[in-house]
Amino acid sequence: MIFAALLWSIVLLVPQKYGNMSVQSKLSYESSNLERWETLTHGLEMWQQSPVLGVGLGVFNEKSPMWAGHPQVIHSTPLWILAEFGLLGGAVFGWTFFLLAHHAIRSGTTQPANCILLLLLVAFAVFSLAHEIFYQRILWLVLGAVLTRPYAHRRHA
Repeated sequence: MIFAALLWSIVLLVPQKYGNMSVQSKLSYESSNLERWETLTHGLEMWQQSPVLGVGLGVFNEKSPMWAGHPQVIHSTPLWILAEFGLLGGAVFGWTFFLLAHHAIRSGTTQPANCILLLLLVAFAVFSLAHEIFYQRILWLVLGAVLTRPYAHRRHA
């Protein structure tokens, strides 16, 4: 945590001290970053239109060609859920997330399947802040495998 704070201090202070320095990555272009910010801005605007129930599934993708020129997704899963499903959908999703984490912790973190489940949830939480991860098949494949693991050793009578 201290290292991260120190690193961000350097990133924020160095350009001020040495003039107009760019911190743009060579892996992406500024236009890509601007498009990402636009999806977040428009996602917040949609959520403000209908904060409780959201605007409905697929509405963002349907309306995005008006400002982006092509269909686009919100580059943040939590914001996408809030924009299209509202606080109600966010609460359902958050409750499900909580129940999965609670199950893994309650069942014991000494079992590999529970550790994998917790790591998967942490990875999902972090990755989903800057990406739309709901459509990543590997997430659902690993989640399904981990959740069915306790039943794998049972024999049928």
